[in-house]
Amino acid sequence: MSDHNRSFRDMNVKEKVIVVTAITSLILFSLSFAIGIFYFGFVGIFSLLGIQFDSYYSLLVFVLLYFVVGIFTDIVSMALVTISYHYISGKLHLFFTRMFIDCTITWLLLFTLDEFMHSITIPFSIEILMAVLLFIIGIAFDDKKIKGS
Repeated sequence: MSDHNRSFRDMNVKEKVIVVTAITSLILFSLSFAIGIFYFGFVGIFSLLGIQFDSYYSLLVFVLLYFVVGIFTDIVSMALVTISYHYISGKLHLFFTRMFIDCTITWLLLFTLDEFMHSITIPFSIEILMAVLLFIIGIAFDDKKIKGS
């Protein structure tokens, strides 16, 4: 049997340290890359919409909080959308229901973060616009295939 197909249990300490370090580095790099994409995306959106923030550090804190809290709000949003799909028929009604739920929960998240962070000021109308824009971006990057194409 070749040497590269050995079990982790059969490796010596040096090889185990290398494997664990490599996997940890890969996970940290992937997570950093995802947060970096979020960060620069928010920098671009904030610049385009004229949102004021004190420093890039405060924007980083905003993005990190949005990323962490957004995981939980996305779970709630997906649960509400899944429940509503059982009671609503028609693709257009389903789409607008999903849009309403996603945009409302995203707006609540943006509003809450804006209120807690005094270093970032987002006007109410821009919060609504950002919630809709983030919904559209989410739909655009949705990996589900459109039926018939």
